[in-house]
Amino acid sequence: MDEERFLALCRAAGERVQPDNPGQLARTGEMELDGVRIGLFFDSTTDKGIHCYVDLGTVGESERARVFHRALALNLTLEGAHGESLAFDEESGRLVLRSLIRSGDIANGAQLAGAQLADWLRQYADFAHAFRMRLEDAASGLENASLLHARA
Repeated sequence: MDEERFLALCRAAGERVQPDNPGQLARTGEMELDGVRIGLFFDSTTDKGIHCYVDLGTVGESERARVFHRALALNLTLEGAHGESLAFDEESGRLVLRSLIRSGDIANGAQLAGAQLADWLRQYADFAHAFRMRLEDAASGLENASLLHARA
């Protein structure tokens, strides 16, 4: 894969998941899908594939131990095809789902591959919503029931 193919994939996926602004993903490497921020990055010097980061939300300092405990436990059960794992961006205070969509996992043909990438992005957005709900359900008995906040 090269930069041109990566941008073509982003455009094709954007047409499917963001029809009102299909070129945004290719222009910026970021998009919002069903209220979930997703970033895609490609490094042509390594050509390992597309690095994907899904923003799961901000974790308040007082809730980090509880959220990290759940995230680490969940990492053991993630069975994604792209090495998905949960991580914490210390600078921003945000929890993320990260994956590496390897070049060999992407179908040939820009439109077919774009549809495939769009499906994966939808699955990641669905995961983000389910993860947030799971944390909110777990927090219902706590004084501060908002463990994970959607991006403001």
